[in-house]
Amino acid sequence: MFFIKNSFMVGLLLGCLFANSWVFKYKDQTFYEQDFYNYFAKHDWVELTDNKQREGLLLDFIKQSAAVYEADLLGLDLSPAVHEKLGGRFERLLVNEYYMRVFLGSVVPDKGLAFCKKNLDKTVLVNHVLLKKTDQSLASSLLDSLEGGANFGDLAFSLSKDPSAKQNRGNLGWITVGQTVPDFQDVVFELCVGCVGLVESDFGIHVVRVDSVKNSFYSNLEKEDYNDFAFRFATGYIKEPLKNLAAEHDSSLLVDNGVVFNYDLLNSFIEATRVEVGGKSREKVDFIGGLQELGGVALLGGEVLSGQWFANIFSGPFYKSVFYDSTDSLVDEFKLILLRKIVVGLAIQQKVDLSYSFKKQFSSIKKELLKKEYLKFLINSVPPPSKEEIESYYYQNEAELFVNKKTGEPFGLVSSYGSVEAILLKEKQDRVQSKFFDSLSGDSVVLNKGWLYVD
Repeated sequence: MFFIKNSFMVGLLLGCLFANSWVFKYKDQTFYEQDFYNYFAKHDWVELTDNKQREGLLLDFIKQSAAVYEADLLGLDLSPAVHEKLGGRFERLLVNEYYMRVFLGSVVPDKGLAFCKKNLDKTVLVNHVLLKKTDQSLASSLLDSLEGGANFGDLAFSLSKDPSAKQNRGNLGWITVGQTVPDFQDVVFELCVGCVGLVESDFGIHVVRVDSVKNSFYSNLEKEDYNDFAFRFATGYIKEPLKNLAAEHDSSLLVDNGVVFNYDLLNSFIEATRVEVGGKSREKVDFIGGLQELGGVALLGGEVLSGQWFANIFSGPFYKSVFYDSTDSLVDEFKLILLRKIVVGLAIQQKVDLSYSFKKQFSSIKKELLKKEYLKFLINSVPPPSKEEIESYYYQNEAELFVNKKTGEPFGLVSSYGSVEAILLKEKQDRVQSKFFDSLSGDSVVLNKGWLYVD
């Protein structure tokens, strides 16, 4: 008995130690399963049995991880340009997560969320016979027949209005939460194995039977991921159109935060802009410059916002070729700008940025950005081709690349100099990037092949 007890404890400890196996090592850093699952969902990876696909996904992860490692060594994450980009992505994700978590959380029915949390970890094998909504009496008689031992497949084949019943005899296969409309899943997930029931949906009346129940792949998720999926599927229980609910929500935010616009000033500005356009194209009108000259165009919580304040935002990377030909369209854009500002404040106040979902997503965003910045660093570190290299390339390829196809006359080195320089620079940049990726197949990377491959 002593041996059995202690063997169990040893097994438990070993299980804890190896629950987060290492995946690969790059230089002096080790990357673990959890690092990879933050890159690629665990439930999708577990289901993947093609070793070639596994290799490809892991290689992509290695490329990103190695590039981020090198970017950190160089301190690229501390550069003002990268910091600004991360700040913009941080705010955009805050806005998205606010609407996903706070706004949707306020309109998702508690009953629907509780149902999804309760049933997401299982999948049910369902059969159904679809009838018209007027066939109430037929539905009741089918229930009696099935409870009396009638063959479900025969009834579905002969009576179901579902066109696929002629092939599948009413067998819908395994169903998990989120795959069907709420009215349907509410019934089938509460039925016992072998039990029959009725469901009314927009499609008609369904006579249903559950033949089996097993764990779904969601049952293997970590608690945070499980709850996240349950919440996402629970949004299906929202009855009113989300567009209407969101519009009401946004209008309330603007009112509650004291947003007011100076329509007289904005009308005058738009009218003056129309006159300035005249016969010119919009691109030639300095819309932002004109906006900068305006005084207070809006109020936000008692704070006066000038045209200069909005012009600074319009001058950022988020906007291109700014021009509005009506006051309403300009005010609508102002509202979106102010809503983003309000929502960012609310999201920080409600600690959205500290949530599991936000931190996981932002970590992925940051890593992908740093990967791009490191590859850009490699490309920018390539020296331009020398005069000798350009001349050599031109004369070696003149007959093939630098000849007028109509006349047969060569363009000449002077005319082709810029093109040759660009070609050689691009080749050098491609080589330095390829050299980095090729190095990941060498000694700098050690794979845990036992983790990677499946039999």
